[in-house]
Amino acid sequence: MDVSTERWNQFLTELKNVNKHLRIEDLIYSINISLRNKYIYVETPKVGCSTIKKMLIQGEYGKKINFTDPAYIHLREFSPLLNIKQVDNFSEFVKRGDMFKFCFVRNPYTRILSAYLDRIKSNKPKKRQIIIQNADRYLSGEGLSFSEFVDAIVEQPIMYMDIHWRVQYYQTFQEGIKYDFIGKFETFKKDLGYAIEKTGIDFQKFYEEVRPHATNAEEYIQKYYVPELAKKIYNKYRVDFEYFGYEEELQRGV
Repeated sequence: MDVSTERWNQFLTELKNVNKHLRIEDLIYSINISLRNKYIYVETPKVGCSTIKKMLIQGEYGKKINFTDPAYIHLREFSPLLNIKQVDNFSEFVKRGDMFKFCFVRNPYTRILSAYLDRIKSNKPKKRQIIIQNADRYLSGEGLSFSEFVDAIVEQPIMYMDIHWRVQYYQTFQEGIKYDFIGKFETFKKDLGYAIEKTGIDFQKFYEEVRPHATNAEEYIQKYYVPELAKKIYNKYRVDFEYFGYEEELQRGV
């Protein structure tokens, strides 16, 4: 066994207490660490992660950064934020009391609709796995309806769900990380202000909304949801509703 394989196996062993459901690549991408400002931020796509990560990156550099393409914010290989491979034994590291641990979540009804509007209806490449499951519909040129999208994703195993609609309880590794703060998209600016203050980053200096994939899904709840679809989403995402305190009843315009 070569040294890189040996170290990789050791790395996987070190993570056994943090993650039981997702691919290691998901942890490497989603967990952002700052030794300078002493925090761990775990991102959830479709929950303001572009805005959050831009602020954190600028906080690391101590200056404003002009990203010519918002997608650059998410390129981990160019980010000053560390990933779990760059700290010693993350399972132990995440227990450090001096590291502020936070994440953000969103009402599953609006998050799933936003994922559909952004990733499927807008005809973006990320729809690939849904196309595969619904090839006949796409080959006929009819496109994929929201109902068909919901039917497809509720059948997906947690590990293989796209991060844009994966169950947030697992996307944020709730079983392996004890958070100091869980913010909500519904009170985003207030909650982000609190979290950023805890990191020591200047909120007023660096706050700027970055919404390259905004869909205003809250405005289209009534158009896309019928009770049967809401029930399917609730059953698939029940742990999100219960753990993060969201109501089962579909609130129009939430």
